[in-house]
Amino acid sequence: MNINLKLFYVVLLLSAVTKIIAQPIPPSGMKWEVVSEMTDEFNNGFDTVKWRKELWQYPDTPTLMVAENSGVSDGNLWIKATVGPEPTYFHASRIYSNAQISYPMYTECSIITAHLSAYNTFWLNNGNLEGRDEIDVIENNSRPSCGCQPNFPWQMNSQYFQATNGFTVRNADNYDNRRLSNGNLKRGIPWNETYHTVGVWWKDEKNMTFYLDGEEAGSVKVGESRDGNYYPEIIFSRDLNLIWDLWTRDVNWLGGLALKEHMRDDRFNTMRVDWVHTFKLVEDATLSTFDVTNPSEFATIYPNPTTDELNIYLVDLKDQATVSVYDNNGGLVKIEQLENDKDKISLSELSNGIYYLKIKNGNSESYKSVVKQ
Repeated sequence: MNINLKLFYVVLLLSAVTKIIAQPIPPSGMKWEVVSEMTDEFNNGFDTVKWRKELWQYPDTPTLMVAENSGVSDGNLWIKATVGPEPTYFHASRIYSNAQISYPMYTECSIITAHLSAYNTFWLNNGNLEGRDEIDVIENNSRPSCGCQPNFPWQMNSQYFQATNGFTVRNADNYDNRRLSNGNLKRGIPWNETYHTVGVWWKDEKNMTFYLDGEEAGSVKVGESRDGNYYPEIIFSRDLNLIWDLWTRDVNWLGGLALKEHMRDDRFNTMRVDWVHTFKLVEDATLSTFDVTNPSEFATIYPNPTTDELNIYLVDLKDQATVSVYDNNGGLVKIEQLENDKDKISLSELSNGIYYLKIKNGNSESYKSVVKQ
């Protein structure tokens, strides 16, 4: 392997560790369309057109939401916990999207959690205590103080929740990241030690599937209740906001109260979101299998993740265009010539995991990562 290829492999490996693509494969004849109002790389400060600070308070908790404990810097949206006076000693914050969205849609974000006994959240909601639809993509506590919840450092607490006139129905399908596939680089890494990509595909008024680091991570069906009953009349029909917040409470189901010494330590007291991507599922009027999300790039791959075929789109096909596929160890496992500007290769013979592509087209080269699942 020459020095340029070694550098390419290292760069892609680091990229894969922090930004695995979890976007699910759309149904036939459909495609994902970016919802720009709810998509942000957080590289240009706090965008008040897209986001706002919502500071309503959780009842019966020591949490106080304050504007100064959230913001955007260094390419991250962040929410910090600091110590205030009793009884609301846990000062934190909350971010809402200004836009709202309904099904069919998919949203995902790359998040690293604060390492203290509190819920680090990414969720969708619209309503109040008496009437709301809520999808909790993640409620994570990586450091429970209660002496209970031993799986929380790895567990993705995910659920749906509906309240109507005081009647509440909810159900969860929590997922432990130690159950990720053996080839997944994020498998078994606690939530506070690396960025994990979490997402939800809100398919219709009854069904949601959660995603973690490029893999399915559980599903819930609206109307199914954790008490074992089923309420077929319950549907999800509201337009919902995206939300992040950080809060604590002295209950075992959350993991217990945050300790003040952890809140005073900047190594532990801040959750960060590197990016958020939101998509609407729409008909593909071209009936093409390609979804060119960035036509300024000369090469685009789709779908990602893939179970078999990988489509490759080249803006201007040159002679002798090729795609080379490398495994996690940098070994060349496949090379094919590309004959058309819209071509495809099969990855069916490869085991599940992350692979790296070098797409050569004339004098240009493009480097991609793909998840085979």
